Amino acid sequence: MLQQALDQSAQRGEPRGTITKQSVTVAGRASLEVIERPHNAPFSGNTYSVTYMIPYGANMLAVNQFWLPSGDPSAILTHMVQSLTLTGA
Repeated sequence: MLQQALDQSAQRGEPRGTITKQSVTVAGRASLEVIERPHNAPFSGNTYSVTYMIPYGANMLAVNQFWLPSGDPSAILTHMVQSLTLTGA
């Protein structure tokens, strides 16, 4: 699903930087960490974004942080992701 969205974005000619994906575990669930390296888009400058894609039943929970000076998640994002608890689905 994520790859399809990235492919569609590229087909529309939207600027994209280098994307790195790796499998991680968040809240006990197999998840995906996506780091987008700078692409110098007018709205983001030369910054990075980090997204965690966490399956939640038939949905996907995305936890994002934008405008990072490096490809490393901030201490706050890391704490949020490590302490996340999902109930239900």
